[in-house]
Amino acid sequence: MKEFRLKKEYKKSEDFKSYYVTAALGGFKNQYDFRLAFYKDDINEVVIEREKILGDENLNESEKFEKISKLKVPCTIDCELIMPRRTVIELFNFIKRELELQKERRKKGKKIPKVPTPQ
Repeated sequence: MKEFRLKKEYKKSEDFKSYYVTAALGGFKNQYDFRLAFYKDDINEVVIEREKILGDENLNESEKFEKISKLKVPCTIDCELIMPRRTVIELFNFIKRELELQKERRKKGKKIPKVPTPQ
């Protein structure tokens, strides 16, 4: 029997959302599911506060260090993906392939093309 691949037709769900994220966290939480949460951090206020502390002439170095060490960067978790091991491997291979392509394009001085998004 001749082999063939089914073609996929992609469309966005009605409640589709895009998020700009700066980091991710997660891992295998059990033997079946890999959880990957995406978040963005808001470092700006922390940097401003750190500069205020460093500039405070009423504090000695030890007090400045203590205050700065207590600062926390607020992070907003926007979404979490839960996926089986097979999907994690596919995602890993996809990202690895994309990064290798991007590296090759940069070496050749080519622009990185925009990726079409499903409608």
